[in-house]
Amino acid sequence: MLLLSLPMALTAFKLLHERPASSYADAMAKGQYNKASEFIKLQVNENNPQAQNALANLHYLGLGVAQNHGQAARLYHAAASKGFAAAQLNMGHLYRQGLGVPKNVERAFAWYVHSNISGNPWAEYYMSLLSVELTLTPLQMATTKERWQKLDQLAAEPL
Repeated sequence: MLLLSLPMALTAFKLLHERPASSYADAMAKGQYNKASEFIKLQVNENNPQAQNALANLHYLGLGVAQNHGQAARLYHAAASKGFAAAQLNMGHLYRQGLGVPKNVERAFAWYVHSNISGNPWAEYYMSLLSVELTLTPLQMATTKERWQKLDQLAAEPL
């Protein structure tokens, strides 16, 4: 009995997996990244920060769209400027690595600080990582926090 139901279950799974995606999440789960980018672009046009972050992830990784770190940075920045914690963390990563933006550890730290304020639990780890790697001294961190104390000050800086 079990042997008969296993092929039917596998066939049903295959049929479900091959069906066209009906949403962004569905397309991502099925690996249909081109379709996922189509779904998400509609929400990006409505200035949805979660959608901006998601499309930036696709550009960062080159899934369903051309890999373009500059475009990823612009989309992350748009979402991060609205206080979206994941995008703020991602902006920190881009500045830390110099991908799509000039490498700038102070700006990376500032974006991590704002991501931490916005409630991202990973931000504190990356903030401490910059001090452990001796990338920034405690004085530089304090100066950076003072310089970009407010999100709008940091977001206003050109990429």
